[in-house]
Amino acid sequence: MMKKLISLVLIILLITLSACGETKAPASTAKETPRPVQTEAPKTEAPVTEAEKPPFDISFSSDEIKDSFVSPDGSGKTIFEYSCTFPVAEIPEYEDTEAAINAMFSSLEEDFYLGKTESGYSKQNMEEMATDAVSVYGDAFEPFYMHRNAEVLYANENIISFSVSDDLYQGPESRLTGMYYQVYDIEGMKILRFTDLGDDLLEEVAAWYSVGDDIMKVIDAENDWYLDGEGIVITGFDIPVTLPYIEVEGAIKDRYLPY
Repeated sequence: MMKKLISLVLIILLITLSACGETKAPASTAKETPRPVQTEAPKTEAPVTEAEKPPFDISFSSDEIKDSFVSPDGSGKTIFEYSCTFPVAEIPEYEDTEAAINAMFSSLEEDFYLGKTESGYSKQNMEEMATDAVSVYGDAFEPFYMHRNAEVLYANENIISFSVSDDLYQGPESRLTGMYYQVYDIEGMKILRFTDLGDDLLEEVAAWYSVGDDIMKVIDAENDWYLDGEGIVITGFDIPVTLPYIEVEGAIKDRYLPY
């Protein structure tokens, strides 16, 4: 019995010593390397550039202002008629340019109405003359009239060529008619003189036509010319003549060429 007890004590002692001899592995102090965070590559936006201008698409309609004056004697008879027809430009997305062009065309009517023409006759004094003429001509009286018609002949993004025709009637012995031409510089917002086309152009044209400088100066002063898609149309002669652009390249400014 005693031997069994001693053996049991020895076994317990051995187990205790074995347990005390175990060593725990030291806790790791190494820091865990963080895994790289997957992020989307930054987006690079395309550089902002100025939007392209829309095409310069110019078109024209017309506007007409009409008026009439009735005899003050109560007869209801029309003794004077007034009318002015002028172009109206439309250029989508070019509002400022469109407004400037239409202001220029509107001035054609205003100048005619106020008598700022070579004739000097205004709507008001034509009405007064017609009133006085009724008593002079009696039943033979025919209404006086004052008509102006402006028409676009050619246009591109740089220029507008147009004609202006006037017709004034003040009785069978007095009728005035006339036509002139003008070229409007869209960018410069002005009516061009011939010399604006190029410093040496008058000399080039004079040489091409074999005419004197005096005649060419008259053409410049009277606006007896305009530009179209083929060349410079000289209207100061008995028959209009077109001077092709190729004949004056180098003398005429490039911006006034249609190509």
